[in-house]
Amino acid sequence: MSVGDDDMAMFEALYADASPDGPDHFPVVWDKVKAMWLEPFDWSDDLARIRCPVLVTLGDDDMITIDHGAELASRVPDGQLAVLPGTSHLAPMEKPDLYNRLVLDFVTNPAVETFLPQRRRPAG
Repeated sequence: MSVGDDDMAMFEALYADASPDGPDHFPVVWDKVKAMWLEPFDWSDDLARIRCPVLVTLGDDDMITIDHGAELASRVPDGQLAVLPGTSHLAPMEKPDLYNRLVLDFVTNPAVETFLPQRRRPAG
């Protein structure tokens, strides 16, 4: 992923507004983010052990592919996938009303109530 100067300024400003550590701490966080991107990890075997409903969200133009999100959601026993149209990895910022409706609906109704399930086991 490439982060341009404008993007970096936006991330720094968001961090400065929300961080209890203050804006001077952003370089420390950014170094950790870069290290995370560079380090390979595979925790996929742990997904089947999750015992609560999970909502995987991503944008339709996200750096995370829809196929990857679908695989992640399918490997969690009660996983669901929500793809937000017209958004990137920053979907919560780009379409906050839609994102919040999806998350609130999931938190309120985490049980899957699909009438014709194709890829998950039927409810009940």
